[in-house]
Amino acid sequence: MKSLILGFGTSGWSAALFLLKKGYEVWVIDKDKKKDKKNFFLKKIIFLNEDEEIDFSQFKFLVISSGISKKHPIVIKAKREKVLVLDEVELAFLYIRKNICIGITGSNGKTTVTSLIEFVLNQNNIKAVALGNIGKSVTSYLLEKNKKEVLIIELSSFQLSKIRKKILDIAVILNISEDHIDWHGSLKEYVESKFNIQNCLKKNKKLFISHDIKKRYFKYLNRKFKVFDYNKNNQNVEAAYHVCKELGIKKKNFLKAFDKFKSGDHRIELVNKISGILFYNDSKSTNAASTIYAVEKLKKNIILIVGGVDKNICYKKWKKIFKGKVKYIFLIGRCAKKMEKELKIFNPEVTIFLKKAVNKAFKIAERGDKILLSPGFASFDQFDDYIHRGKEFKRLVNIIEKRENVR
Repeated sequence: MKSLILGFGTSGWSAALFLLKKGYEVWVIDKDKKKDKKNFFLKKIIFLNEDEEIDFSQFKFLVISSGISKKHPIVIKAKREKVLVLDEVELAFLYIRKNICIGITGSNGKTTVTSLIEFVLNQNNIKAVALGNIGKSVTSYLLEKNKKEVLIIELSSFQLSKIRKKILDIAVILNISEDHIDWHGSLKEYVESKFNIQNCLKKNKKLFISHDIKKRYFKYLNRKFKVFDYNKNNQNVEAAYHVCKELGIKKKNFLKAFDKFKSGDHRIELVNKISGILFYNDSKSTNAASTIYAVEKLKKNIILIVGGVDKNICYKKWKKIFKGKVKYIFLIGRCAKKMEKELKIFNPEVTIFLKKAVNKAFKIAERGDKILLSPGFASFDQFDDYIHRGKEFKRLVNIIEKRENVR
């Protein structure tokens, strides 16, 4: 049996290993054919370039990495040739049999909610593991010894735009704000992708949504749903509690576990305090709404670092929200020149590079100020991902600390 994979990033590599284990002959289409042939598994893979002629009739299916569009020429051609096209997540779904599956999506907060549910369940002796967009792919999990664990799967709009299988026992839509318009083409398509999570639910299984989702996007709902109490400051906690309650966790036990929970790195993470100046890493912020959330959380005396790869979304709300809270703005990345015009009332400074922005921010900062990296944009112009960007910010802050300690 032959399988074809388009894209060889983290999810593509995971899918390849999984399919090899299942006995498939694996072919991979990737821009970079110069792979490390010392790896045993790579020696078993046949690599193709995107411009090579491909006979699709020989493949059982095409697996596409999450970030690859349904409109990619190879995807379109494969469908025309009647080849089954699967996302890496849906490939894994075909092999899940006994696990309870929970799907979490939203423009912001889904990683926190996914992690919190995993933590609370394990604290209450229900074995659970967080998978998907949060980091560990579902196919890589299936490569391990099959366990009867609850799977909490963070699902992106990219993944949800392609998934069809009804696999979920519980689904959650936290919120929706403008994001990934460059990829989806329109806000409507982005919203529809998010709401496809309800079509992944098994019959008579529960969909949880926020009050805001019900109020703004009611027309997209096609099944019964339950609204979790909406509190802007505790939305993530409320969502996690309702899922855990569905699995038999009592409120007192949820709160006991929650008191021990620590949110992940790169989410309004206090990195250091140097000479009375606080440094916050919010590299996970990749859209306008998440930066707004961070600014509102820190309230005032903020020196803000924003920028990266433009997603064709609107940032007008920043002007109103930032007033009285943000003292100064440094602009980094590919979109810096564009944002200089959009945010001209703040007289921002274009630095392009993060290192320059961090050093200049510290130079002008006063005791009590908060230097906040909350980019509001994707990271792929200068970094591998938001984690790489966040780690680099922390590294630069540590250099400043060492320099100041020498003085």
